[in-house]
Amino acid sequence: MPLETPFATTAFAWHRVSFRAKAPCGAMIAAVSFGPDGLPLDADHHTGIDPSVDWTEQVFCTRGKAGTVHALIRVNPPELAPCVRDVAVQPVARPAVAEWADAVWATMPPLAWEPPSDPWANLPAPTSSLQSGHTRHASRLRVVMLGDSIVNDTGNSPWDVLVERRHPGLRLEVVTSVRGGTGCWDYKEAGRVKPYVLDYEPDLLMIGGISHNGDTEAIRSVIHQVREHLHPGIVLMTGPFGKGRDPRMLRDWSPAITPDGSNYRSRLLALARDEGCGFLDLEGAWGAYLLATDRPYDWFLRDPVHANTRGAMLLGRILERFFA
Repeated sequence: MPLETPFATTAFAWHRVSFRAKAPCGAMIAAVSFGPDGLPLDADHHTGIDPSVDWTEQVFCTRGKAGTVHALIRVNPPELAPCVRDVAVQPVARPAVAEWADAVWATMPPLAWEPPSDPWANLPAPTSSLQSGHTRHASRLRVVMLGDSIVNDTGNSPWDVLVERRHPGLRLEVVTSVRGGTGCWDYKEAGRVKPYVLDYEPDLLMIGGISHNGDTEAIRSVIHQVREHLHPGIVLMTGPFGKGRDPRMLRDWSPAITPDGSNYRSRLLALARDEGCGFLDLEGAWGAYLLATDRPYDWFLRDPVHANTRGAMLLGRILERFFA
């Protein structure tokens, strides 16, 4: 199919996108989703095109966004569109997505990181139903991931199908509720929590990204506003990556958090404890992984800030292990 050709899709449905590419560094391919009004959604799925001097077969899998009715495949920057041909989009079953994820992961160094001994310690019902499969949505558990483009990349990983494989009978519905460069300093404002969180009726809310400007009180405000109406489990996440955040280049960086420290990771951990939230130090897990490998930072990124398929796959494996 030609690039920019719309194809029908629905929320949470997976598609396999295959194509041939002969592209320079910096080329990206995206599944852009559109709502019933014909306008593009804020949440999309960008990934990098591996550079090559010959035509190579490449594949990625993409999940339908909440509220989507159709999507299309686009190359960025547009002038590199001739570098991509033979695009095919096909619906794909969730077990096949997990198999694709396994194939990508097999090309990457293993993950040594282990989650806290009891990551559920601060998570009230119904989040514990992730292990039992019983939620307000019958056998489905709806997860809203709130934040910026980094959260979008995290949510675009196939972490849902990996977790489902560990918990037979469970079905996750992952909603990436995001805006680029946006954190809770914006979401806390009047009228924002309802469309970005409450309207999706989450069983689990995950708040993350690198765009909160260190404002943990803004995150607290969002938590309180949500709890005025719903009582989902809530997980607070540090931001895993971004421009100039290769831990191997940061002399004072450590995968460990100082519990009584004053930096953002320490204060976010304290907030999670104060508010009875789960806590996932994505930055620590991501950084520890990079410290143990000689792969260059940009091997995991599609641009100086955002993850490619390998970077997203690493995040997916961290989330899989967190929810194991």
